[in-house]
Order: sequence, then structure tokens, then C-alpha cells
Amino acid sequence: FFQAEDGIRDTSVTGVQTCALPICGAVVTGLRPDDVDNLYDLRIVLECHAIRRAAKEAGPRDLAYLRGLDAMMVAASRPFAPTDIAFHRHVLVLARQDRLLAAWERIAGIIGGLLAVTDTSRPDLVRHANLIAALEERDGDAAAAMMHLHIRNAHRIMRGVLASR
Repeated sequence: FFQAEDGIRDTSVTGVQTCALPICGAVVTGLRPDDVDNLYDLRIVLECHAIRRAAKEAGPRDLAYLRGLDAMMVAASRPFAPTDIAFHRHVLVLARQDRLLAAWERIAGIIGGLLAVTDTSRPDLVRHANLIAALEERDGDAAAAMMHLHIRNAHRIMRGVLASR
């Protein structure tokens, strides 16, 4: 789960101007459209690499944990940003590369804020079942392709939400 301090600390690293995180959920302000684009591009680089590696490492307990997180998101009415962050963090952990995880953690608070902004706008297409299936098959390339599509869909939804405000 992301912490408010993470989002605030990360602003100095990513160039985001302000980050307000109320208790009921995260709200990121001061983002320009190109800031959002850059963050999602960075997510693609980090998370596609991570899931490709994770496909070699994921064991039955890891897959069960990821399935449980996905089930929580499917069953939840809202908010599911913290559970979504936990899912993606576990994929990074499974990659077994400390520096990769550390790089992702630097932006995790802002990612959590972006996901919270879109909590009410995310359809079924951003669920994680296909990612889990690719991990089960140990198909790193398919998993990376699905992660790329998954993050691009989330990015498109985020851009739509920002455009409507």
C-alpha cells in the first residue's frame, strides 16, 4: 500500500509540482498531460521488464496471492487503488531485482494517486486475470505484451479523466 509521504517525496524526483493526498483517497494535482504520459511510459518500461522476469520466478503461492488481490478488486465496490498497487508491487518483487523494485517504489506513491483518481472510471479491461494467466504459463513475452496493453489502457483512462476536469 502506498503512503502519503511516498507521494509527496516522489514529487521532487518526478517533477510533479504538487501532490495532495486526503484521507479518503489519493488525489494528484499539478500534473501536466506530459507528466502523466511520462509516468505511464516509465511504468511500461519498469513493469514490462519486471513481469518478463517474474514469469520465470512466480511459484504457486505467488500466483495464489496475485489471484487473491485480483479477486479483491473484482469484488470491491471501490476504492481499489491500494490493492492494485499491491498487485503491481508483487510483480516487481517477483522480478527479484532490487534496483528495479527501488526505481518503481520511487514513483509508487504517484502511481497510487493516479489510480485513485481513476477508481470510478476503470472498466473490466484493467483487471489482472490475463497477466496472472501469462505468469502461470511462464510466458514472459506474452506477460510483457499484456502488461504493456494493461498500462496503456490505464493511461488512456487517466487521460480521459483529466480531460473531463
